[in-house]
Amino acid sequence: MNNHRFVIFGMRRTGSTLLATLLNSHPQIRCHSELFYEGRWNFIARRPFKPFAFRYPLLYLNWISVTAFRPVVGFKLMVHQNEEMNNLLYRLTERNWRVISIRRRNAIQRVLSEAVLFATRIPHSYGKSQQRKETIHIDTEHFRQLLEQDRRLSEREAALLAPIPHMDLIYEDDFANPQQWSQATERVLSFLNLPIIPLNTSMVKTWEKPYEQFIVNYAELMEIARVYTA
Repeated sequence: MNNHRFVIFGMRRTGSTLLATLLNSHPQIRCHSELFYEGRWNFIARRPFKPFAFRYPLLYLNWISVTAFRPVVGFKLMVHQNEEMNNLLYRLTERNWRVISIRRRNAIQRVLSEAVLFATRIPHSYGKSQQRKETIHIDTEHFRQLLEQDRRLSEREAALLAPIPHMDLIYEDDFANPQQWSQATERVLSFLNLPIIPLNTSMVKTWEKPYEQFIVNYAELMEIARVYTA
């Protein structure tokens, strides 16, 4: 098997972290998270390398791949990061990186999930879902901004992927329930020309309760979304 590299491309709250954790359970894969996420560089040990990584992303990714000591190496690239990195996705495809597109068909639920993330600062759960005892309020203006951002980035995402060979994953079809994970990861492993073996993760749904049970202005947000998307 030849060494090769891949990128998981999409927007936040689409199942990309779940996919990365599943792939990392394969002995031949090293899948990094968002290498160009600003918060990743807050650690003191990483700060000196940030200027190099952001100025020379291809060299940085080559170094990451060489030091992974796995034959197949990938990372997550969000659509907004691609814009900030001068269309890094296009430059990667020129170098034969394989592209895995992951998106969420229900844009409203994706935006709502992102709004809850901003409000709670709890991105993921492992082992057991979070129990939300208190309620939260989502800022309506921020919710509108996220809806507008989603529209812009979705259009940009579709335009970027149109001319590029890639595989498609849909959150609702492939990752919404654990029963879907096996078939979805088999497709990914086939796309990467890897042996198909069972993959696993301790990651679970973030919240036990549905959003409407702990977001106090849930109905108001859904009305905003309805009017916005009409």
